[in-house]
Formats: sequence, structure tokens, C-alpha cells
Amino acid sequence: MRSKLVNLMTALALLVAAAPVRAEGDGIVRVRSAYSMPETIARLKQDIAAKGIMFFSEVDQSQLAAAAGIKLGPSTLLTFGNPPLGTLFITANAWGGPESMNDGGRRKAWA
Repeated sequence: MRSKLVNLMTALALLVAAAPVRAEGDGIVRVRSAYSMPETIARLKQDIAAKGIMFFSEVDQSQLAAAAGIKLGPSTLLTFGNPPLGTLFITANAWGGPESMNDGGRRKAWA
């Protein structure tokens, strides 16, 4: 699975302009795609599927913001992953998942 994720990240790097990629001070890597937003999303989804990685959802955050009366530029969240691998992280560290209730639901954690 590690090689699939490496291949996916390589494919993502090929989708973006040739500018150097580095994390900002907050640890988030921001890149500009060489393609339109819809085409970039379609290409990412194709690459995710081709690598056998499970695609969970596509969320149009602009639409959600508009429903709340907030103006937001184009913003789409794609969620994908590998449940068997993710489960190993969660069982190794109860706080490794987005939400943990291993103590009867008294503590919560999220990212």
C-alpha cells in the first residue's frame, strides 16, 4: 500500500505546475494545479481509483457555505484512504483516528 500512496503523491505532483513544493509554516503543502479545478478533481479521483485506494466522498464546501449564508470561493474536499492500514494505526494508538471512544465515550479527539 505504501507504494500506491507514493505513486498517488507522484501523480499529484505531476498535476501541478513545476514550481517547488514545500510545506508552509503550518505544515500544509499548497500547490497550484496546471488544470482547471473540475479537471484536477477528476484526475485525482481517477488516480485514486487506479491505485486501488478507497474513495470515501467529495464535498462541495462552497455549496455548504452558501446554504449557511456564507460566501466562499470554489472549495472541494476529497476524502480517501486505506481502511485496513488506517485500522492498524487506530489499534496501535487509540488517538490515531479522527474520533476515539475507547474509554466508553468520555474522551474525544478529531483532526
